[in-house]
Amino acid sequence: MHPSTGELYYLRMLLMLVKGAKSYADVRTYNGVIYETFKDACAARGLLGDDNEWYSAFDEALQWGMGNQLCQLFVTMIIFCGVLDENAFFEKYWTHLAEDIQHGIRCSLNEPTYSVPADELRNMLLDKLAILFAKNGCNILDHALPLKTMDDGDSCINNLINDELPEDCESLIRAAEAMQLQLNKDQRIAFNSIIDQVRADEPGFFLFQVMGYWKNFPLERSCFLP
Repeated sequence: MHPSTGELYYLRMLLMLVKGAKSYADVRTYNGVIYETFKDACAARGLLGDDNEWYSAFDEALQWGMGNQLCQLFVTMIIFCGVLDENAFFEKYWTHLAEDIQHGIRCSLNEPTYSVPADELRNMLLDKLAILFAKNGCNILDHALPLKTMDDGDSCINNLINDELPEDCESLIRAAEAMQLQLNKDQRIAFNSIIDQVRADEPGFFLFQVMGYWKNFPLERSCFLP
């Protein structure tokens, strides 16, 4: 068994030592204590040592690695290196792992000083790590890492979008209806064609010409509905 198999690896390790076990609970028992996982039972027996070597390796990686590289290294260590306290390992380094996420959001918002709330940043990082675990044929839920603390619907990106939406939707609807009444015959045909396509939830491509010229060329606009 390879360490990447998780609990199966630690179960095999215990089966090589524990004698007379009649159940999995017996295998997880040491000095009268039934441990929750096979890994915890191995740790209680002193079979796993400590995580100092992994901390040292990751501290060194912080000197040269970027966020994406550090995330990949973190997942590799969790899967293959038998980190004893995975949650403590995450808590120590998660802010470094999330640096690229923070930077990407600042760039997308064009706000170089924006700081994503800690809980939301952790959630986004956990989503990213879950993808990396899956690419390595593993499930993040099989490891002792923290769970997300809120739904994706509460993300900072969604909140920023909501902040830009008008509070008074009724006023917006009335304004749109008033503008619709001002359309001429050809504009109304174009408007109805596009709206009908949207309501039918069907893709479409529309090309229309705007009244105006630039350097003697008519201005044209296209509208694609995926």
